Amino acid sequence: MARCAAFGYRSGMQLPGRLSATTLGDVLGALHRERASGALEIVERTGRIHRVHVAAGLVSAVELDRSSPSLADVLRQEDSLDEATLRRSLLRALAQNRLHGEVLVTEFRLSPEVVGRAVRTQLRHRLTALENVPDAELRFRVAIRTPREALCLVLL
Repeated sequence: MARCAAFGYRSGMQLPGRLSATTLGDVLGALHRERASGALEIVERTGRIHRVHVAAGLVSAVELDRSSPSLADVLRQEDSLDEATLRRSLLRALAQNRLHGEVLVTEFRLSPEVVGRAVRTQLRHRLTALENVPDAELRFRVAIRTPREALCLVLL
């Protein structure tokens, strides 16, 4: 069992040590009920490490150690933006070392609601990929920096 104790909720919450003993949904549900903040690390036997970042029990970011749809891919699938604008905005984001969604909202005037919906869809794709991991070691870390692309809780 992985111990989970952090600021703002009951110390000593017990999480299973292995994913094979539970489901990802059950683990995330326990973190949600405890309003936990930190990162759930999912360590596969192959050495791949995935992280699900939570803030006050809500998923704010998912880091996969494998490919997953980019924000541009999701927006393309939703037909939210034409291809030329997607390309230009992505190039600008890369050139300025900024987040693609931020550039889309501030410089290309795409609605924050559209970008927020696409980011949440992207998170769902990543969580779905993690649900297919048959077994892995589970660790919860309180003091891991949230990635800069994490959802602001205001967007939720």
